[in-house]
Amino acid sequence: MRGYALLGLFFIVFPFVFVRPYFGIYLWTLFGYLNPHRLTWGLAYDFPFSELIAVGTLIGMFFTRDRTAPPRSSLVLVWLAFIGWMCITTLFALHPDQAAPEWDRAMKIQLFSFLTIILINSKEKLRTLVWVIALSICFYGIKGGLFSLLTGGGNRVWGPPESFIFDNNALGLAILMTMPLLFYLAKTVKSRYLRYALTGGLLLSVVATLMTNSRGAFIGLVAVTLLWLINEKKKWPMIVALVVVAPALYMFMPSSWFDRMQTIETYDQDDSAMGRITAWRFAGKLATKRALGGGYGAFTEETYRQYAPDIASEVDERNGRFQNAHSIYFSVLGEQGVPGLVLFLALGALTLGKSRQVERAARRQGDDDLALLAMATRTGLVAYAVSGAFLNLAYFDLYYHLVAIVVILDRVVVLRTAERTSTAVQPPVPVTHRPTIIAERGRSR
Repeated sequence: MRGYALLGLFFIVFPFVFVRPYFGIYLWTLFGYLNPHRLTWGLAYDFPFSELIAVGTLIGMFFTRDRTAPPRSSLVLVWLAFIGWMCITTLFALHPDQAAPEWDRAMKIQLFSFLTIILINSKEKLRTLVWVIALSICFYGIKGGLFSLLTGGGNRVWGPPESFIFDNNALGLAILMTMPLLFYLAKTVKSRYLRYALTGGLLLSVVATLMTNSRGAFIGLVAVTLLWLINEKKKWPMIVALVVVAPALYMFMPSSWFDRMQTIETYDQDDSAMGRITAWRFAGKLATKRALGGGYGAFTEETYRQYAPDIASEVDERNGRFQNAHSIYFSVLGEQGVPGLVLFLALGALTLGKSRQVERAARRQGDDDLALLAMATRTGLVAYAVSGAFLNLAYFDLYYHLVAIVVILDRVVVLRTAERTSTAVQPPVPVTHRPTIIAERGRSR
C-alpha cells in the first residue's frame, strides 16, 4: 500500500518537472537522499524514479528560459577540470569493467550538480533546496535518534537499504554534513514552534551520528562543534547546551560505543584501522608508478600484487583483506593519480575560500540570512574534509551539492552588488523648467 501511495504521489507531481525544471532538482535531491522508495515494498522499491526525473528535468531545461549559465570562476573551472580528468583516467583504468559503472554514477552526480547551478538561480529557490536536503537526510537522523533513545542505544543506526548512505559510516557523515544546514534553518525560520522542532531534530541527529558507531563521524562531530563555537557570536547559549547535553549523552552511550571509540587511540591494534593504513600506502605507490592512477575500482588484490607486491605480502602475513582506502584523499590518489588529487584538493580549498568571501560580502550587504547559509555550508564542508579522511566517499553527491550551493551563493551576492553599483552610477534625472514658467506667469500678473 505504501508503495502504491508513493507511485501515485510521484505521478501527480512529476509533470511539473517539464514546466518548472528546477522542480526536478528538488525531486532528484529528495529521491537521492531520502530514498523514499527504499522504505516501501513491491513495484515502487525498484521503480526508476531517478531516471524519469533526470529525463524530465533535461527536457524541461531545454524549453525553459528560467536558467542561468554557470559563472566563469576559478572554482567552476577547477571543478570542470576535475570532471574531465576523471573521464581521462577512466579511459585508461586498470579494470574497465569495474570502472565503467562507477564512472557512470559519478558523472550522473556531477551532471545534476551542474544542473543545480543552472536551474537554482534565486535566493528563494536556493532556500527551498536547502530545506529539501536538510529534511531528507535528517529524517534518518531524527528516526535514528528516536530509535536509539527508545532502545537504549543497543543497536547501530543505518541508512536506507541499497543507497549511497546505507553504511553506518556514510550515514554518520551525511547527517554530520547536514546538521549545519538544519541549524541555519532553525535560526532563520519565523515560527517559534518550527524553530523548536528543528532544534529537537538537530539534537536527535547528534544522537544518531554518535550511534552510527562511526569513528570518523565522531571525530568530525568534535571538529564541527569546535568550529560552531568559534563562529557563533552568542557563545553562552551553546556552551550551556553543551554543558547540559554532553554529560547526558555520556551517561546514555553503551559500553560497546566506548570500546569502539577507544580504538582511535589503539589503532595499531585494530585490524580495520591497520587495513586502511595499508591501503593508503598502496595508493601512494600506485600513484607514483602510474601518473593516471588506477581508475575507478583500482583497489583490488590483483592491483595490490602487481604494483605493490611488498604490501601484498604484508597483507598475506596478517591474513588481512585487500580493502579500499576508506579515505576521500587516498581514494582519489589511488584512482585518479597525483593530478586528480591536486584538482580535488584545489576544489575543496577554493570552495572553502569562496564561502568565506560570500559570507563577508553578504554581511556588507546587510543580508544575514545569506551570510549564515554560507557559514553553515562551510561548516558542512569542514565536516566532510575531517570525517572524509577516514571514509570512502570521495564522490559523495552531498559534497558536490554543497559546492554547488557555494557557487549559487556567490552568484547571488555578485549580481546584487552589480545591481547596487549600477543604481549608484545612474545619471541624475533632468530637472524640468516647469516651476520657472509658473513663476514667470506669476510675475506677469
